[in-house]
Amino acid sequence: MSNYQCEACGKYKAADVSKIGVGDKVNFGVVTKSSSLTIRLSIKEGEVTEVDGDILTIKVKRGGTYKQRRGSVTPEGAPGALTYALFGRCDCGEEAKS
Repeated sequence: MSNYQCEACGKYKAADVSKIGVGDKVNFGVVTKSSSLTIRLSIKEGEVTEVDGDILTIKVKRGGTYKQRRGSVTPEGAPGALTYALFGRCDCGEEAKS
Protein backbone atom coordinates (compact mmCIF):
# COMPACT_ATOMS: atom_id res chain seq x y z
CA MET A 1 0.00 0.00 0.00
CA SER A 2 3.01 2.29 0.24
CA ASN A 3 2.57 3.20 -3.46
CA TYR A 4 -0.78 4.66 -2.51
CA GLN A 5 0.44 6.73 0.44
CA CYS A 6 0.84 10.44 -0.29
CA GLU A 7 4.32 11.77 0.51
CA ALA A 8 2.94 15.25 1.22
CA CYS A 9 0.12 14.51 3.69
CA GLY A 10 0.63 10.84 4.64
CA LYS A 11 -2.97 9.91 3.79
CA TYR A 12 -3.89 7.29 1.21
CA LYS A 13 -4.67 8.12 -2.43
CA ALA A 14 -7.67 6.63 -4.19
CA ALA A 15 -6.93 3.74 -6.56
CA ASP A 16 -7.77 4.13 -10.25
CA VAL A 17 -10.50 1.52 -10.75
CA SER A 18 -11.13 2.53 -14.37
CA LYS A 19 -8.16 0.39 -15.45
CA ILE A 20 -9.45 -2.84 -13.89
CA GLY A 21 -9.93 -5.50 -16.55
CA VAL A 22 -10.23 -9.25 -17.13
CA GLY A 23 -7.56 -11.18 -15.23
CA ASP A 24 -6.98 -8.50 -12.57
CA LYS A 25 -7.16 -9.49 -8.91
CA VAL A 26 -9.50 -7.35 -6.80
CA ASN A 27 -10.99 -7.07 -3.29
CA PHE A 28 -14.59 -6.22 -2.42
CA GLY A 29 -16.96 -6.32 0.53
CA VAL A 30 -20.04 -8.53 0.80
CA VAL A 31 -22.78 -8.46 3.43
CA THR A 32 -22.85 -12.07 4.62
CA LYS A 33 -25.22 -11.90 7.58
CA SER A 34 -27.62 -9.31 8.85
CA SER A 35 -30.35 -9.01 11.41
CA SER A 36 -32.34 -6.15 12.81
CA LEU A 37 -29.37 -5.12 14.98
CA THR A 38 -26.21 -6.29 13.19
CA ILE A 39 -24.60 -6.51 9.80
CA ARG A 40 -21.57 -8.67 9.04
CA LEU A 41 -19.32 -7.59 6.20
CA SER A 42 -16.68 -9.91 4.79
CA ILE A 43 -13.93 -8.97 2.39
CA LYS A 44 -13.61 -11.23 -0.65
CA GLU A 45 -10.64 -11.57 -2.98
CA GLY A 46 -11.03 -12.75 -6.54
CA GLU A 47 -10.16 -12.44 -10.20
CA VAL A 48 -12.15 -10.49 -12.76
CA THR A 49 -13.48 -12.88 -15.41
CA GLU A 50 -15.81 -10.54 -17.33
CA VAL A 51 -16.35 -6.82 -17.76
CA ASP A 52 -19.73 -5.52 -18.92
CA GLY A 53 -19.53 -1.73 -18.81
CA ASP A 54 -19.54 -0.81 -15.12
CA ILE A 55 -20.31 -4.37 -13.91
CA LEU A 56 -17.47 -6.79 -13.14
CA THR A 57 -17.93 -10.55 -12.79
CA ILE A 58 -15.48 -11.79 -10.17
CA LYS A 59 -14.59 -15.42 -9.44
CA VAL A 60 -13.56 -16.16 -5.86
CA LYS A 61 -11.84 -19.31 -4.61
CA ARG A 62 -14.73 -20.36 -2.40
CA GLY A 63 -18.22 -19.10 -3.04
CA GLY A 64 -18.50 -18.99 -6.82
CA THR A 65 -18.86 -15.71 -8.70
CA TYR A 66 -20.07 -12.24 -7.78
CA LYS A 67 -21.17 -9.28 -9.86
CA GLN A 68 -19.94 -5.95 -8.48
CA ARG A 69 -19.94 -2.38 -9.69
CA ARG A 70 -16.51 -1.08 -10.63
CA GLY A 71 -16.67 1.54 -7.87
CA SER A 72 -17.23 -1.18 -5.22
CA VAL A 73 -13.93 -2.97 -5.81
CA THR A 74 -10.29 -2.11 -5.21
CA PRO A 75 -7.26 -3.54 -6.99
CA GLU A 76 -5.21 -6.07 -5.05
CA GLY A 77 -2.80 -4.23 -2.76
CA ALA A 78 -4.76 -0.97 -2.82
CA PRO A 79 -6.23 0.51 0.35
CA GLY A 80 -9.85 -0.32 1.12
CA ALA A 81 -12.66 1.53 2.82
CA LEU A 82 -11.43 0.65 6.31
CA THR A 83 -7.98 2.11 5.61
CA TYR A 84 -9.55 5.36 4.39
CA ALA A 85 -11.80 5.48 7.45
CA LEU A 86 -8.87 5.04 9.84
CA PHE A 87 -6.18 7.13 8.13
CA GLY A 88 -8.06 9.47 5.80
CA ARG A 89 -8.14 10.00 2.05
CA CYS A 90 -5.60 12.22 0.32
CA ASP A 91 -7.05 15.40 -1.20
CA CYS A 92 -3.73 16.77 -2.51
CA GLY A 93 -4.74 16.01 -6.11
CA GLU A 94 -1.91 13.63 -7.08
CA GLU A 95 -2.70 10.34 -8.82
CA ALA A 96 -1.88 7.01 -7.18
CA LYS A 97 0.98 5.04 -8.69
CA SER A 98 0.00 1.39 -8.74
